[in-house]
Order: sequence, then structure tokens, then C-alpha cells
Amino acid sequence: MAGLGALIMRLRKDHGLSQSDLAQKAHISMKRVGEIERGAPDLRIMTAVRIAEALGVPPYSLFAPEGFVPPSADPTLLRNYQRAYEAITEVGRSLGITMAASSGAPSLAERPPRQPRRARRRPNSRASD
Repeated sequence: MAGLGALIMRLRKDHGLSQSDLAQKAHISMKRVGEIERGAPDLRIMTAVRIAEALGVPPYSLFAPEGFVPPSADPTLLRNYQRAYEAITEVGRSLGITMAASSGAPSLAERPPRQPRRARRRPNSRASD
């Protein structure tokens, strides 16, 4: 996490913010900002998101490798992702899986019946004579 802390410190300084300013914008304590910049290993994802928002950068930029281009910024990648999604959706339909319109989460049109669980036999602790 030291690399992440150094990146946050660099972004904070590039934006002309003090630790106190960043803490206030991200709704965390100034002490916590210092801990994160020194490489605290227990950074929660929502804290990282709030810090990214306070710095005006997309949250993925804190974790992405140098030179990363998100798919939404590259039309070729976006088309390829769209084609892959369509192919996966088609395969899913052929298997009876549909995508829920509201959430995009897969749901089974017809679920196969569940197999009942077998009761486990416990070894008899008493020795039989």
C-alpha cells in the first residue's frame, strides 16, 4: 500500500491540498490521511473512493497500472467488450439463462431441481462388542 499512499500524496499536492483539506473533502480524519499516505495496510475501498472523489480522479486510477486506459475511453476495446457480451448472452440464452433487465444479473429461467442433501452418518463413538 506504500505505492498507493505515495500516489495519494502526489495527487493531493498536485491539487494544492493540505492533508487537512483532503481529510475534510473525503470526510475522514487528518490522522487517517497521514496513515494512508505512509502506507497503512488497512485502507477500506469506500475510503479510497471518497479520497479519489475528493481529488477529482476516478477511483480506478488509484489502483490501475501506469498507462491504463479504461474500456470506455477506447472505442475498439468497447466494441470488443460489447461483442463479447452479446456472444455470452447468446450462449446463456441457449442454456436457458436470461439477463435481468434492471440489474444485469443473470437469473435462471428454469432452475433444475435441487438434489436433496444426504444426511451424514456420524461415527458411533461407542465401540460395539
